[in-house]
Amino acid sequence: MFLSQRWAYLVLTIPFLMIWVILYLLANKETRNHQLLRSMVGMFLGVLSETLYFSDYWYPQSIFSTYVFSIPVLIEDILFGFAVVGIASTCYETLCKKRRTRMQEMSSLRKILVMVTLGLMVYISSLILCKVVGVNSIFSTAGIMFMFSLVVLSRRPDLLKPAFFTSTVFLGLLFFIYSFGFLIFSNAEQILMDWWALYQHPLGTRVFNIPISEMVWAWCFGFSSATLYSGATEVYFSPQT
Repeated sequence: MFLSQRWAYLVLTIPFLMIWVILYLLANKETRNHQLLRSMVGMFLGVLSETLYFSDYWYPQSIFSTYVFSIPVLIEDILFGFAVVGIASTCYETLCKKRRTRMQEMSSLRKILVMVTLGLMVYISSLILCKVVGVNSIFSTAGIMFMFSLVVLSRRPDLLKPAFFTSTVFLGLLFFIYSFGFLIFSNAEQILMDWWALYQHPLGTRVFNIPISEMVWAWCFGFSSATLYSGATEVYFSPQT
């Protein structure tokens, strides 16, 4: 099957949105509210992160894009950010039937501020690593997310299990979706060649056609999603009763 490059990013995003819906239906009311809140912040972070990735990692096409204060905004970035942040932030408590408890209640506005602050910390640190040190943006963001997570785990070792579970699930999800895309779309390799800046680059190693860079990012993203916010807001997980 041939896939138009203009629609490819949206087609890549749709399976993540479907998984988001499944998790939402499986979750309890409290987890659903948390999933929606995190996903709304994810829309902003999805657009923000691309200001790094567009510079040296990939150049996707879009069915609709515009500029906001000279920042490129793709509809797919909004949808992708919405989906992946919601999935990674709640898959552990939903699939493992856990209940979140917080040492101190927080308003929705304060939760959003914490999430945005964490996102900006990762973004600014990655920007410095990318622009000053010269590390490719995909590896700079992955490395920063992982290092920040280790700092949190040094004082919250109880988050190690959620971190490994979430990172494994998210990596497996990405690997399955990408592999399926290569199986059914005849021009998947051409799309990768046209979009991916690391194609035939020393950093562009692939396993079963899937870029290692994508897998590293996916694992670190899942790992940090289960640690940074929970550590910053004193969230603890316990079995549902």
